[in-house]
Amino acid sequence: MAFADKYIGALAASNLLDDGRHHQAGPLKAAALADRSTRNLGALLHRVKYGGTVIQKLAKAVAERARVEKTLADAVRKKDEQKQADCRQALEANDAACATAGSEAAAFRALLVDWCEIVAKKGRDRNWIKPADWPKIGHLAPAMYRRVAEHSLAHYLDDVCKTCSGTGSMEGRATLRACSACSGSRRAAVTSIAGLSDYEVRLVGQMVDELHALEMSHAGLAGALLRRD
Repeated sequence: MAFADKYIGALAASNLLDDGRHHQAGPLKAAALADRSTRNLGALLHRVKYGGTVIQKLAKAVAERARVEKTLADAVRKKDEQKQADCRQALEANDAACATAGSEAAAFRALLVDWCEIVAKKGRDRNWIKPADWPKIGHLAPAMYRRVAEHSLAHYLDDVCKTCSGTGSMEGRATLRACSACSGSRRAAVTSIAGLSDYEVRLVGQMVDELHALEMSHAGLAGALLRRD
């Protein structure tokens, strides 16, 4: 059983006694120790990604809000009053949907805040906006960092390949073959995203890969701690 399965099982357990007969607390302890050792978001990533569909819907709502906000900014610049009204109505509906998510939203919001800070730092350190371009477009950097963070998190939380339903294979005439959409990886590729430039889409893909690396690193360390316990 993968560590993620054990961790989510522990989250759903009604009895967290830790004795000779009860071991559900083990994955939670291992996750906490792994986070303390690696100082990453591993436990929170596991909780949010595998904790249920409500959080995945929240992630999509946040990514959709970023798209609508960009559309609204374009409408304001073009003085398109009807488009502005439509965008504001969409934003109000989005906020209402997020407000009804209840306590499950807390973990997602915490992860989103932390991830936005991490992505912004990566963007600055890696010169996503070249130093020579800062005088002209440097003021746009915070919004770009936020868009990349929100869309990468949303994709990561719901990245199962829809073509093969996450199996990595498709049925052929006589045998199974690798899914043509995901090449057997079971994960959907990051393609064009409404409201984002091709450059931003590439950055989203890079950040999705880094989220998976964080998850795998944490799972490996936590799994080793759990086996050692």
